[in-house]
Amino acid sequence: MALAGWTCQMALLDPTESLDPPHRPAWRSALSTAQFGPIAEDLLGVSLAAAGSGEATIARPIVDRGVDLYLRRLRSLRTVPIQVKAFQSLTPDGNGRFDLPVKEVIDDPNAYLAIVHVPTPHDQLYRRLFMIPFPLFRERCPRGIVQDRECFLFSGNFSGLGSDLWSEHLRDIDRLPDWLASIPDWTSPIPPVPHPLRSQALVEGTALTTWRGDIGRL
Repeated sequence: MALAGWTCQMALLDPTESLDPPHRPAWRSALSTAQFGPIAEDLLGVSLAAAGSGEATIARPIVDRGVDLYLRRLRSLRTVPIQVKAFQSLTPDGNGRFDLPVKEVIDDPNAYLAIVHVPTPHDQLYRRLFMIPFPLFRERCPRGIVQDRECFLFSGNFSGLGSDLWSEHLRDIDRLPDWLASIPDWTSPIPPVPHPLRSQALVEGTALTTWRGDIGRL
């Protein structure tokens, strides 16, 4: 539109700007342990599925036997059991500690213990997490008696600045694709699905409504 010798142009909005993640909400939640645990598991499951770039899916067990999530590579039987432990808060230097009864640790050489931090307002995982193979955890983690039960005494630092028993298994969340690739057989080629032989011959005809092979069934 021309106005007094000037040409007015309407500024076009970038459609991708509205797709940027919103600012984190200011609300705070007083969650019970029963609520907080599933939230942490869901957030980890979403992160793993997204890191799989279409090759990973997540399932929950029907019966709780020490496994919170099953990570599976699509089009394969490769399944990784995962037990999730989460912190709502850490010490000022980024340290977290918990006691895990020995009987609650599954004896599966393919399983992992995922230890995450979900800071308030509990809508995102912290940017680092521990992914520890269970055989290594059982071998390396100190043990002690807590309330008359033998427990693993875990202590780890999420800051990434220190060095402890588990620092080599501290992962940046944006490096989860690399962790997936390190799982044995995760990146092995998957053979194509064989197509069954056609049991019916092609139908020939001159009418436009006559099916010709499988095309007419699309």
